[in-house]
Amino acid sequence: MPPDWHEPVFIDGLDEITGANNQTALGNIRRKLQELGLPRFRLSCREADWRGSSDREALIALVSDDQFSELHLEPLERSQAEALVAHWQGGDEDSAKAFIAGLHARGLDGLLNNPMTLQMWWKAVSGANNEWPATKRGAYTLACRQLLKERNANHRSKKHSLAISEDSLLQAAGYIAALLLL
Repeated sequence: MPPDWHEPVFIDGLDEITGANNQTALGNIRRKLQELGLPRFRLSCREADWRGSSDREALIALVSDDQFSELHLEPLERSQAEALVAHWQGGDEDSAKAFIAGLHARGLDGLLNNPMTLQMWWKAVSGANNEWPATKRGAYTLACRQLLKERNANHRSKKHSLAISEDSLLQAAGYIAALLLL
């Protein structure tokens, strides 16, 4: 880092490391921050991958309690969800409201307060010519097929040679989900 650096260092992707290695990853991050002279930093990860008090205590030990803040994103409000969908649709607010109403009519409201989940549903429905399936099961199948698509270009190129059919992947995912539930 240049000696005249005054901006915070942004560290993202702690959630990309498996849970078993999280403590090691956080330890490595702490070590590197110490090597850099403890610059101001921001660490982000999904809340599900944040180990609560143990991660908090490890970072407080590094920077002190008065220099530590833990922030959480709030769920989207309906108006925010509509604004996001309108943005994805090129500013079409009426279509965005119709899309959100479609989620509501199918009892899928609980899935519109997370931007990633909302975008998954929007891509699934827009990829089906903006036609909602007749049943809730059909809607979930559409969403599951959307989840099968790898978003990361590097991961996509590495897995290109492993072409497995969507139906096989869905069947395997369903089997694993059933085992987890049992």
